[in-house]
Amino acid sequence: MAPGRARLTSVPGGVLRIPEGRQSSQPNCRLAIMSTTVRVSDRTRQRVAALAASTGQQMQTIIDEAVEAYERELFWRGFEQGYDQLADDPDGWDAIEAERSAESPSLRDGLDGPE
Repeated sequence: MAPGRARLTSVPGGVLRIPEGRQSSQPNCRLAIMSTTVRVSDRTRQRVAALAASTGQQMQTIIDEAVEAYERELFWRGFEQGYDQLADDPDGWDAIEAERSAESPSLRDGLDGPE
């Protein structure tokens, strides 16, 4: 192997590793600047691999999108719980209604609304 080159070594989970400060001898090899290993069950890894195979996306992309979707779900779940709590609080709900009434004149922009 040429000096300054490193051999790609496989570690558990199928991750390729190059020692720090070295370059790959593979001409088309692209490495992420930063990555983290996360342990998942074999079943989850198989499911992500199956999704990757069926969609043509990288496993990392599938995991990234799944986490983003879960964050959105948690946000809206919390939003809904907040409204439920507010609806159970008559004084709080009255304050919201008063705020809406105060802001309603700003909605009159001269455009016809739904009829």
